[in-house]
Amino acid sequence: LKIFPSSAFGPGYIKALKAVLPDDVPVLAVGGVTPENLAQWLEAGCAGAGLGSDLYRAGQPVERTAQQAAAFVQAYREAVK
Repeated sequence: LKIFPSSAFGPGYIKALKAVLPDDVPVLAVGGVTPENLAQWLEAGCAGAGLGSDLYRAGQPVERTAQQAAAFVQAYREAVK
C-alpha cells in the first residue's frame, strides 16, 4: 500500500494504519522520505520507502546522486540493525 505524500501524514499515521491492516499488507512511505527520517518510517511499520527528489533532481550531478544513494543505504542499514 503506497502512502503518498507520506510527509503529509507522518509516521503516526502509518502506525495507525498498521494497527488495522492485515499483517501481510506491506505499507510503503512515498514523498518526503530522507536519509534522516527513513528510520522513523521503518519503525512505524513501513516495509520500505519510495525515493524521489531527495535522491535525484533533474540536472543533478551523478556524484550528488551517488552521495544521496549511499546516505539512504547507510540509513537503512542503521535502521534495521
